[in-house]
Amino acid sequence: MTPLHVALILLCAFGGMAIAQTRQFVITNNCAEAVWIAGAGSPTPIFNGSSGGLELPAGATVTTSLPTPWVGGRFWGRRQCTFDANGKGSCQTGDCGGLQCQHAGAGNTSLAEFTLTGSATGADNYDISLVDGFDFPLSVQLNDPDPAHAINAACQVDLRSSCPVGQQMLDSSGQVVGCKSLCSQYGTANYCCAGPYGSPQACNNVNWDTNYRGAVLKQSCPSVYGYAFDDPSSDFNVAPLPSSGYQITFCPANNVPNSNPAIVPTFTITSQEPSETVTPGGSVAYNLNVTASSTFTGTVKLSAAHLPGSCTWTTAGKVSCSNKGSSASFSTSSVSLTPGVTVPVILTVNTTTTPFPMLGAGNIEVIGQSGALENVWEGSLTVVNPTAPDYAFRVTPTSAQTVQPGTPVVYTVKVTPVNGFTGVVSMSTSGLPATSTSLTLPQFTFTGDPTPQSATITIATSASAAKRAYFPLFTSFSANSLHDAQVALTVSSTAPSPDFTVSVTPPMTTLQAGNSASFTITATSESGFSSTVTLSATSLPVGVTATFTPDSISEVATSSLTVATSASTLPGTYIIPVTATSGSLSHTTNISLAVNAAGVQFTDLDIGDPGTAGTFSANGGTFTVGGSGSDIFGTADQFNYAYQSASGDFTVIAHVDTQTDTDEWAKSGVMARSTTAENAAFAAVFATPKHGVAMIARTADGGGTTDLGQAQLNVPAWVKLQRVGNTFTGYASPDGVNWTLISTKDVGMTGSVTAGLAVTSKRESTLNISTSDGVTIQ
Repeated sequence: MTPLHVALILLCAFGGMAIAQTRQFVITNNCAEAVWIAGAGSPTPIFNGSSGGLELPAGATVTTSLPTPWVGGRFWGRRQCTFDANGKGSCQTGDCGGLQCQHAGAGNTSLAEFTLTGSATGADNYDISLVDGFDFPLSVQLNDPDPAHAINAACQVDLRSSCPVGQQMLDSSGQVVGCKSLCSQYGTANYCCAGPYGSPQACNNVNWDTNYRGAVLKQSCPSVYGYAFDDPSSDFNVAPLPSSGYQITFCPANNVPNSNPAIVPTFTITSQEPSETVTPGGSVAYNLNVTASSTFTGTVKLSAAHLPGSCTWTTAGKVSCSNKGSSASFSTSSVSLTPGVTVPVILTVNTTTTPFPMLGAGNIEVIGQSGALENVWEGSLTVVNPTAPDYAFRVTPTSAQTVQPGTPVVYTVKVTPVNGFTGVVSMSTSGLPATSTSLTLPQFTFTGDPTPQSATITIATSASAAKRAYFPLFTSFSANSLHDAQVALTVSSTAPSPDFTVSVTPPMTTLQAGNSASFTITATSESGFSSTVTLSATSLPVGVTATFTPDSISEVATSSLTVATSASTLPGTYIIPVTATSGSLSHTTNISLAVNAAGVQFTDLDIGDPGTAGTFSANGGTFTVGGSGSDIFGTADQFNYAYQSASGDFTVIAHVDTQTDTDEWAKSGVMARSTTAENAAFAAVFATPKHGVAMIARTADGGGTTDLGQAQLNVPAWVKLQRVGNTFTGYASPDGVNWTLISTKDVGMTGSVTAGLAVTSKRESTLNISTSDGVTIQ
């Protein structure tokens, strides 16, 4: 080795020693109670000679220093601890095995997390995480003469006061000592961002902005983690490095930046559109307002996060996602504010068709940052494609179940292909109690046949299963589609006596006199019921027969019911009770059978020349109508109309089973219209995506349209329009039996008119695809 090489090695060695640093952490308890502070990492933090933990009385401060690099570092607080002289004991929150922590997993507490660089020119990283839970308000600040070059992570609000009942952690006296996160409450993959949801894009299919994370946590504490992929607004890098280290404060004061955006002088971000809907390849705009408080002056930089991405799933549930499904741009990404000033900003989100963005509703976030300050706006964006091949996923029973340990619970899974869907639908589960046998999950293969497929899933609870509430999640996935269903299950020693429920699919149907219809009757076990159930149908109309195959079933099973009408069966809607009996137990479910006179046919027509041609198809008693157009309102209409002639007094009824959410005022329902002219007089009752069931009318040809009122009922919903003379009355119903009056109006229509199904999307280039059954005009 030459002298030059030796000199270089020594220079590098001494250079490395010069770079080596430590960070000082000044930890203050500003709470009115003792905080048993805890720390973990490699090496373990030492507090006044105590490794991993120490009691910090109210108002006290302790300092610890750690060498760099320090990876996986964390500090947290513990509440209501009891330790003996040897440091053995436990805490109500943040417990870690003793006064001096034995492990790094707190599991239900507010965490301050750090990754310290080993380079003088690198960047530290820190955050406050409430991904597991909350117990103490907490803040992290730079210990630096000029600390404004990094965002403060802070939460001064005591979230225990707003914690939902299901998330509360209680002590022995019933006091709320902490608040579980959604992941901790449910313990399922969709809230914990695991398995099929294990990427930022896939986990965003949960509407984070409408649950506790967005509605409470991010509004109170915008700079902290609310779920696993909350990085954009909650994960902070520090460069240049702080002069000495960091200040960690339990129960920080109001004047700590970001600790309470409702109090500290700052800025807000709001939007006129809390939610938007887009089709792949389209774009939407959010009209934002960035407003300074009465004392804020500064420049706010804007960014967007949680945009729709593109995801695919393997049959094993492995997810692969990218952020290429959409992009965002601002009319200006930097806003200069003076006290009390509001600056409008337009956020435009553009989606792609290649790759295809993930369909469904998700959170969208706008982040504003200025020095150490941050605030966020939480909204949502729904991506829909009414014509895309897909499938519907349903799990029954949907009602909460209660069983004793060791008792099986059976669920029925139904997968229905849509728009010619082909492919393999696989499944996974999470959030289950301990089971005595491994779970067998079905797999469904579709080749274009529209016939639904069903299977049962038996959860064999273990005799040692913990007695508590569970929220089993059933997740299905196929190529670029994911659909799930979450149910509630309680394992309890005081479970009710074994029983069963009975249901019918479909609950109603329409047919012409002389034809027959098939129904599936399902008996579902509750609380371990395992006896035989006998089926019967009563109150049959004249000329109608009912046949069960078989006429008795055991436990969770199905029977096929055929209801046959004769040519002489009178038109009308009939309620047929189906009774299931087992010993002293008896349950009844009703079938709604709508009988039309033989030969009734609809004529399909686009009214008002909408931008996209409508569609119409009939399959037995189910009618699928697709309509685009600007609206059914004002002085002229654009929609698709499936109609027939009607005269005298009549009633038109339909069960709107599905509709595409193309606009909050998209319409699907029943109409009576004087003619097929675009400005004709009409009366109608429509189901809408966001405004319930509405009755509207145009009382004269060429006149304006009046909104007569709404019933707060979501699709699926029954709608009814009744004509007596020139008086029209609208109704809505959840079941086709119990009707709610919406309004009554005189409309200028005489003699023979048209009546049928009307659908509009309120979008010129997009179809609202609506399915209706139970349709009668009589």
